[in-house]
Amino acid sequence: MQLAGHGGDALTLRFSPDGQCLASGSFDRTILLWRTYDECDNYMMIRGHKNAVLEVHWFTNGEQLLSCSADKSVRCWDAESGTQVRSSATVPSSKQTDSGFGS
Repeated sequence: MQLAGHGGDALTLRFSPDGQCLASGSFDRTILLWRTYDECDNYMMIRGHKNAVLEVHWFTNGEQLLSCSADKSVRCWDAESGTQVRSSATVPSSKQTDSGFGS
């Protein structure tokens, strides 16, 4: 399987819980979603981070993704539509609260 599509180095890669999809995050600030069977096509590009995507993680139900970036934000994405569901505020680490997301 060869995955091509990012405009920069891929920094993180995670399989969905059912193994049907793969999410990759890159220095190019995007998250790409791939099918893991047949043609292994890239079927979605998710944009919103202002710096490199350092980590991506699937929720256990496979319906949402969590990403963190060098822009100091954590974002939650709908895996079907690619729309942002939630985002943390960019807060200096000394002022962070116990909650991972702002309300």
